Amino acid sequence: MVDMDWGVMGATVFPASSAFVPPRVELENGYLLWWRYDAGSRYAHGHETSPRGMLDAFVRLGTPDDVIRFARRYGSLVLCEHGLPATHNWTGEKAGCYPLDWEQGVCREPVERWFHYASEARALVSIAAELQQGKEGQEESWQALLDRYREDEVLLELARNYRATAEGRRSLLSSLVNEWLALANARLSLTWNAAKSRWDLMMRGTTFTILATQLMFAIGGAHRLAICDACGQPYLREGRAPQSGRLNFCPRCRGTRKANTLRQRRYRAKKRAQQRTREDTDG
Repeated sequence: MVDMDWGVMGATVFPASSAFVPPRVELENGYLLWWRYDAGSRYAHGHETSPRGMLDAFVRLGTPDDVIRFARRYGSLVLCEHGLPATHNWTGEKAGCYPLDWEQGVCREPVERWFHYASEARALVSIAAELQQGKEGQEESWQALLDRYREDEVLLELARNYRATAEGRRSLLSSLVNEWLALANARLSLTWNAAKSRWDLMMRGTTFTILATQLMFAIGGAHRLAICDACGQPYLREGRAPQSGRLNFCPRCRGTRKANTLRQRRYRAKKRAQQRTREDTDG
């Protein structure tokens, strides 16, 4: 389910629409501001760009500067007044929600909501990678996911029950990804390509739609996912699958001082353990 030629998480087996980048994006008082039109910009109405690497960049968001860099490269999440993607209640006939201040021409999105969704995406991918390796997933990651149920005791208890078993954990993970897809109003689109005289099947939508789709494919191909022991971030591992008990490093951390330090620390710990075993045997 993952196109290894991309070398990134969430590459789809069918084309995704280009990501739309607004003509101008700024940060102000805890909000991401984006302009629907800006005569002074190179692309007054915005422009399209490849969504390649979008999910990889999104799960690494940690500061407001990360958010604005992401938005200038891949576009805004198009959040509405409910703090949800504006697509969350769209129908086939009409759109139900619009971004904050849509009519004024400069839309606003709380940066804290960006961090919320980045945290969920990171937790989903991390848990999927750990489940694939026979682990249960880190408590911090599960808490990031279960936080959405904190105001509904019934759903929270149900989610905790699902988490208690191996099959339940996988079912819960798939349900959460499906919720992302529903919020994104993710739908396949059939388009006639006159230039190539053929029908094209494509996933179209907002930046959030593309993220939800990439998330689905990343978890569908979880056998290639790994957690970097240096930075703690999930990544798509090329070559052989991650091996239990061995250190894994993403391309960014591989060969760095931190990675080398962790290897040396692991090596010294192994030698100490071997020495203790010999001493116990001799004794």
